[in-house]
Amino acid sequence: WRWIILTVGGLFVALFLLVLVVEPEDVPETAATEFAALVAKASAGDPVAQFKVAGYHARGEGVAQDLTEAAKWLLLSAQQGYAPAQNNIAVCYATGAGVEKDQIQAIAWIRKSADQGYARAQCYLGLSFAKGEGVPRDQAQAIDWFSKSAAQGFPDALNHLGYCHSQGRGVPKDEVEAFAC
Repeated sequence: WRWIILTVGGLFVALFLLVLVVEPEDVPETAATEFAALVAKASAGDPVAQFKVAGYHARGEGVAQDLTEAAKWLLLSAQQGYAPAQNNIAVCYATGAGVEKDQIQAIAWIRKSADQGYARAQCYLGLSFAKGEGVPRDQAQAIDWFSKSAAQGFPDALNHLGYCHSQGRGVPKDEVEAFAC
């Protein structure tokens, strides 16, 4: 009986010490403080902070999910020339997420981002030309944008470029090049 009492008593003491030593910090309060600081930077005009605040609203992380609020912050960041925000606001316009669907605005923003060398936007612009979404279908332009993105190692662009080579779309059919992509 002594061993049982000592073992059970030891477990209670160990648990008490564990709670005392490894007491979790107040994560929601810390996250709220960090978010408030981020919003302050975003409100002061920091485009990266605006982009991050948009992400919190889009994911509903620490705040209620609100795609309209996310799009508002993305647009502020995009207007300052931040390429990832330009890319993301283009996706919003293309899908109608948080803004009214507008293919002309989507292409305008994706082109601004792609022209800055943002690989993801270059790939999406290539897809737009390949499918004729928001721009006239132009396989040569699609290959050009896929190639720019693929040169930066963007996986989706490599995949699309490889597909074009395997099918002979906009380039001569070349299985070796397709495999290389």
